[in-house]
This record gives sequence, structure tokens and C-alpha cells, in this order.
Amino acid sequence: MEVRVIFMDATAEKVFKNVDNIYTKGGLLVIREGDWLYKYPLEHIFSIVHKHGDHWGSRAWKKKEYTKQKDA
Repeated sequence: MEVRVIFMDATAEKVFKNVDNIYTKGGLLVIREGDWLYKYPLEHIFSIVHKHGDHWGSRAWKKKEYTKQKDA
């Protein structure tokens, strides 16, 4: 998944191309890319954008899984 983070004082967004997971923990935004964890204070973040596509749990993903089970 591609995630774009816009920080409060930044002039450009920071793009993460291969995000496996994104979540908050305490006062931090945590982004996992493979073996790397990036942690940013939430108070420094203005906006977060990501494409809502065929990821685990989405309607499109569930439809694919249902189709697989039905065909098997």
C-alpha cells in the first residue's frame, strides 16, 4: 500500500511506497515497511492519505475470497 504523510512544517509530502501496516501507538504514528518501523509524533502530522483498494478486509478482497471458496 502507498501512504502519503503531510507534516505540519513540511513543504512536501513524504511518500512510503510499500507499507505493510500503519497504526498509532501512544502518541506516535507507526509505519511498517518490511523490517523497518518509522515512528512519528502525531502532533507533527497534518494529514495522511492512502488508496483504499483490495487490501485484507476490504469489500473487494472479501468478494475475491468468497469467489475462491465458492469455486473450490
